[in-house]
Amino acid sequence: RVVAAGVLAGGAAPNATPPALEAYRDALLGTKVCAYAQGFAVLAAARDHYGWALDLATAARVWQGGCIIRAKLLGDIERAVAAADAPPNLLRVPALAARVGAALPGWRGVVADAITAGLPIPALGSALAYVDAYRTGRLWADVIQAQRDFFGAHGFQRVDKPGSFHEDWEAPQS
Repeated sequence: RVVAAGVLAGGAAPNATPPALEAYRDALLGTKVCAYAQGFAVLAAARDHYGWALDLATAARVWQGGCIIRAKLLGDIERAVAAADAPPNLLRVPALAARVGAALPGWRGVVADAITAGLPIPALGSALAYVDAYRTGRLWADVIQAQRDFFGAHGFQRVDKPGSFHEDWEAPQS
């Protein structure tokens, strides 16, 4: 990285007025909720796939009570996953969704500021992308279908009419 730093051009200069401290708190809280949401979703999927007797509420309680994590947020998570109507993802728990929603403006500001300055922030940035992907009904899957059709003639579906389609992706000869 030291050698590359002398060869690759950097980002813009850091912002003269970076986001307020509260924005960084928001970014960290949002990222933490996303980490738990992803982690508990993976645990639930593994439990279901392998037939494990894994109680997610117990896992949250154990982590909060004796693990290095000990986050107060785990109490909210324990209650959410213990509920009879527990959603498949913690981002759909109203209280957690509200926290993430409230954190989004500051979180976006922190990520945007870092990106503008050319600073890598993989955890904050990927967690924000996870929220944006999870809350959006249609995304890049359409592009993936087009790529598969281009490279392997697998066909694709359209959103405006039923059926399977194939496109001749060759560029017109000039």
